[in-house]
Order: sequence, then structure tokens, then C-alpha cells
Amino acid sequence: HGTRQVPGPPRPVRALIERTSNRSRADLLDERTEVSAGRRRFLRGERYRPLPAALLAPARQAFADYVARLPAADREPAEAFEVCDLAFRVAGTGSLGVLRIAVLTRGKARHRGGWIFDLKEEFGRNGARRVLSAQEACLRHPPRMAGTTRLGSRSMLVRRLSPEEDKLDLAHADTADLDALVAYLGALSGSAHRRGASGRAARPWSDGDRSRLLDAAVALAGLHESCYLVFCKLTRSRDLT
Repeated sequence: HGTRQVPGPPRPVRALIERTSNRSRADLLDERTEVSAGRRRFLRGERYRPLPAALLAPARQAFADYVARLPAADREPAEAFEVCDLAFRVAGTGSLGVLRIAVLTRGKARHRGGWIFDLKEEFGRNGARRVLSAQEACLRHPPRMAGTTRLGSRSMLVRRLSPEEDKLDLAHADTADLDALVAYLGALSGSAHRRGASGRAARPWSDGDRSRLLDAAVALAGLHESCYLVFCKLTRSRDLT
């Protein structure tokens, strides 16, 4: 109803914060890049694949267009955005079927200060602007240097990766922590939506509102599970042949 406060972070979240609080940008670079012949580049493998030659020049231009539109608060010397390497990025089920490009730039130092940017295609002609607007409205502290660009007809969301970023692995969470964790994440989501709706006429949710939301969530979960099982079946059939 907008009057409840977000509870303190439960044990799994506190552990995540502690694990990432001392992670530096140099650590992020060492995990994802290497220095070869005096030049830093992405580590090719499961996470980063070679970018098709036809996309190299368009990707560089799309990134340059993004840099040119950065607000004054995010401006840095031009050499900080000098592109050192480009790669096709493989990550997340939400990115399957869309173009995702990793950009490594010089940053603030030759080898230890590089920056990694993520260019992710968003659906719709202005999909990236829609996602960025929602992010800015809902997050108390939106990430710095988030922006948009276009790569041909594709709408691309751009963000600089932060060493503090990480995800909760619920598969390894203690079942005793799940109730507190769900309550905390739900409160965070509600708080974000409340900020995003600021200025609009707000009203408490009715029992019918909550019931419809729960029905929609159940239907969506079933759809995701069905698609995953079909994917597993197709993959298994291909492997057998």
C-alpha cells in the first residue's frame, strides 16, 4: 500500500554484499580479459565469442554514437572510450535470440583501468529508451553511464559493467532463508514500482487486483516451463541424430 518499509537485507543478501564490496574494477578485468602482446582483449570462450566481421564497424559506430550523447555528468576524456576489443556476448536467458555485444575500452589506465560495456538489443523500435526510462524511474540510484544507441534497425541499451554487480544464486540458498528472502525482494520490487509511479494517482490494491496478478504470474511461469521443456526436447532430438 506504499506505507510499508523495505525490511533489512536477509542473510543471503548480506553475504552477497560482503562478497562484492571489496571487488575492484581490476578484479573484473582479470576475470573477463587478458593482456596479449601488450594489448588487453576479452577472454574468448563460453562467455565471449568472436564478433562477426560484418558487425565490427557498425558496432564501433553504434558505441561512438552512444558516447557522443552521454550527459555532461558522465563525460570523460575521449581516450577513456577508445575501443580496445569487441566480442559477441553470451549471457542470460533473457538475451536469447537478441544481439548482445561486449565493448572493452581503454578506461583510465592502459591495462588496469579498462572499462567493459554491454550493448544489448531491446525489442521494439524504441525498446532501449523504454527500458532505460523504466530503469531511471524505478531505481533509487540508476547506474552511471547507462544510455541508448542504434545498430542499424536495432535499438540497443548500453551500460558500463560494475565490479559490484552480482546475482543471488537461489539454487544454493538455505531453505530456512527463503521466506525472508522472498519478502525482501518483493518489498524492493514494490518500492521500485512505487517510485516509478510517483506523480500518478495511486490507490491500494484490491483483492481482485492481487488475484489477477497472481493468476498472471502462474500463467507466465507455466509458459516459461513449457518453452524450456520444448527446448530440451529439441536439443535432445538433435543430439540423438
